[in-house]
Amino acid sequence: MKPTDSEMKDGDSFGRFAGGSLLVTGGIFVSASSLLLLNVVLSSALGAYGMGLVALSTRYVTIISVITMAGIPPIVTQMVAASETSSHRGRIFSTSIGIIAALSIVSVVILVLASEALAYAVSTPEISALLIIQSIGIPFTTVSVTVSAQLRGLEEFKRYSMLQAFGPVLNLLVVIILVAGGAIDPVLAVTAGAIGAILTAVLAFSIGGFVQVPRPSSDTARSMLTLGLPLLMVALSWSVIDGVDVLILRYVGTSVGDVGAYSNAYVLSTYLRYLVEPLAIVIMPMASGLLAASRRRDTQQLLNAGTRYIAVLFTPLAVAFAVAGRSVLLLLYPSEFAVASGSFSVLVLGTVALTFYFLVSRILIAQGATALLSAIVCASCALDVLLTFILSRVIGLLGAAISSSVSFSIMGILAYAAMKRRTGLCVKPRLQDGTLWILVLIADSVSYWAISLLPLDTYWWGPLLQLGAVLATNFLVLFLYRPLTQSDFQIVCDMLDSIGLPSIIKRAAVGTVSMLTRNQEKVYPEADISANETSPSETL
Repeated sequence: MKPTDSEMKDGDSFGRFAGGSLLVTGGIFVSASSLLLLNVVLSSALGAYGMGLVALSTRYVTIISVITMAGIPPIVTQMVAASETSSHRGRIFSTSIGIIAALSIVSVVILVLASEALAYAVSTPEISALLIIQSIGIPFTTVSVTVSAQLRGLEEFKRYSMLQAFGPVLNLLVVIILVAGGAIDPVLAVTAGAIGAILTAVLAFSIGGFVQVPRPSSDTARSMLTLGLPLLMVALSWSVIDGVDVLILRYVGTSVGDVGAYSNAYVLSTYLRYLVEPLAIVIMPMASGLLAASRRRDTQQLLNAGTRYIAVLFTPLAVAFAVAGRSVLLLLYPSEFAVASGSFSVLVLGTVALTFYFLVSRILIAQGATALLSAIVCASCALDVLLTFILSRVIGLLGAAISSSVSFSIMGILAYAAMKRRTGLCVKPRLQDGTLWILVLIADSVSYWAISLLPLDTYWWGPLLQLGAVLATNFLVLFLYRPLTQSDFQIVCDMLDSIGLPSIIKRAAVGTVSMLTRNQEKVYPEADISANETSPSETL
């Protein structure tokens, strides 16, 4: 439930919400870290060819899973949050489980029967068995997602975060055991994932406390399906954007090994999004309250703060990883994956546009423009498919990466134009930020080139030294340039106070931001940081 303006002024109310958001973010980070480590372990054990097989089958299964859920989980969250009785909440849960269970059975049957045809479509018969095994996990995965949606509606953030992290951590442990025992192949890898999905569903029911629930309601089912259809289109478009590149690359004749390398580069680039996720989580309810109270000026300042974060902190970091793309891949994966280093650099830069989309889309959602946002995502998805078909035939892996980055950029531009038209809010570009990006790019490139002149290719720590040199140069430029203003620093401090971070983390964050702020004054004495109780809405 979004907070009212009066709740926004109440530091305790906002603190409770932000604390819940922080728990959700913590669960996401644990899940993402486990999945990244799982990807690294599997890549070392299976090689590029094996990862290509897993990537192809997983993309098919992901798209089918999204269709199976019919856009219902977000609707469950909304209905549960608005419900006032436990019996009504139980009926919502039983109805959603009934719909998704029926769709899951149909999906499994279709996927099993069509496995050979799907494998033939990408000229990779080996993935037929992988598709059948992964289809077993679809019903359990959809159940876990539905329970998670219910927990979000109940604001049970702790149990929700536990459920989010459990599956990836369990899957990682199983794979590590298999690798240590010397028995791992693509079939066993996807089998471990199916087992993890089953056990996660068991945990979902146990921590959800769903023992007795009322019979499903036909009226509730109709409402869910009606409201879920637009959300299904958005979710399906996102799943296509995230997975179609791999399938199209193989369809146009790219080798399975190169497909595996590209898939790893794409997955790795997505993890940078999590650096902006906490910002998006906190900004959306704040924007909702401010827009509801017609506080346009305050919302404008909130948008400016988020844009400045992306422009002066996230973008230089993305540039650093783009410059050191090959070293990043060599640090995490075997050398055969370095063929996708150019694609990784392009995808990382495309992520900047995607994070800007996340920022402005939250304000659109707060304004209630979900239908417009759905149209933007669907249009961007169609553009991505078209460009990938064209460019991947011409320039291979790099063409697929360019297609994704262009689609992300178009999506960000369209979302910004829609937000500007609906709210009147706008972002004024700063020449200083563009200058900063150029300085960072030049400095990072020079430092990377200088270290590359040394004969370090044969040593495992060579790529580590290259990446370290780029990041150190990057921070030095930011420190000398001091891109943040005193107002930026003030807003960051207020947000940190409202979220209620542990004192040691808060001090470290404030100290780091203060090093990048011009004309920094001791607004918050070190011994008194945690004592300030000003909320972001009050400061804005």
